[in-house]
Amino acid sequence: MISNKTVILEEVLSKFEKLLNRHEEDKIKFSKTVELLEHENCLLKEQLEFFKRKLFGKSSEKQKRILIK
Repeated sequence: MISNKTVILEEVLSKFEKLLNRHEEDKIKFSKTVELLEHENCLLKEQLEFFKRKLFGKSSEKQKRILIK
């Protein structure tokens, strides 16, 4: 005969396993989100550098000199 304590422990263990599985799924989702955000951040940094070069690079100085004359 199974005691009430055994049934309760099995229920607790089952709930714990479900929580653990959910936690693992959340960790995977979080890791993917972080990876995507890091990639997006890298792309934005590249765009920023590109626009800085366009705005402040040598060719922009030449254009400014032409406009001043």
